[in-house]
Amino acid sequence: MKHNSPLVSVVIPVFNGELYLASALDSVVAQDYRPLEIIIVDDGSTDATPSIVNSRSASSELTWQYHYQPNQGPGAARNTGLQFVTGEWIAFLDADDVWMPQKTSCQLNVFAMIESAGIVWGESRRFWGSTPQDAIEQGAIEPARPLYLLQSMLFRRSVLDLVGLFDPTLRLGEDVDWLLRALEQEVLTVIHPDPVVYYRRHATNLTHDDNASRRALHLILQRSLHRRRANRDDGQQRPVSLRILPRTGDA
Repeated sequence: MKHNSPLVSVVIPVFNGELYLASALDSVVAQDYRPLEIIIVDDGSTDATPSIVNSRSASSELTWQYHYQPNQGPGAARNTGLQFVTGEWIAFLDADDVWMPQKTSCQLNVFAMIESAGIVWGESRRFWGSTPQDAIEQGAIEPARPLYLLQSMLFRRSVLDLVGLFDPTLRLGEDVDWLLRALEQEVLTVIHPDPVVYYRRHATNLTHDDNASRRALHLILQRSLHRRRANRDDGQQRPVSLRILPRTGDA
């Protein structure tokens, strides 16, 4: 990459992430794009999370920040991280997921093609197991498809300034709530057909409780509907803010 390439800030919230954090951090370091800064927000961990961060940052040429706070949930942790970003572009990664090496460069290329985009959204491969490679060998991985995941996206910093922070009162679905607010404000979101992240499923996922996830989603959708009704101006049709890029060879 050229030396004048824009800085990408990567915000990683983590709570007791010692099982998978090293793999997540390694996947950022392995990106084929530079420059990157890694901002880790430790949301009250009591395990080996700090030592894992220390060991990975000591052997990397990237810019690292580590911030500790009492446990407040992923939305609050992301908000803390956003206070320290210095990049023109912002990405998020959960501590149990793994980026594909071309994730950042691929999504910056989409932004270069569609300059009006505010969010670029790639596909994800959901897997079970210790590593994506093991999951592929064991058939414990799904085909790539768009999933509603922050870690599969890249954001213009100006979009975060426009939409605002994550709702820290939401322990589940704070990402969906934020993305709905972005769409309500007509931020152009471009879905592209390239896989960019491996999304790990395991027993301690916050979304593992299906009933709690459904309740949270119901509340978030209700809030979005109320906002849309309150902001509707005389029934005028609002412009579409979602664009889906075709796969190669599609009509």
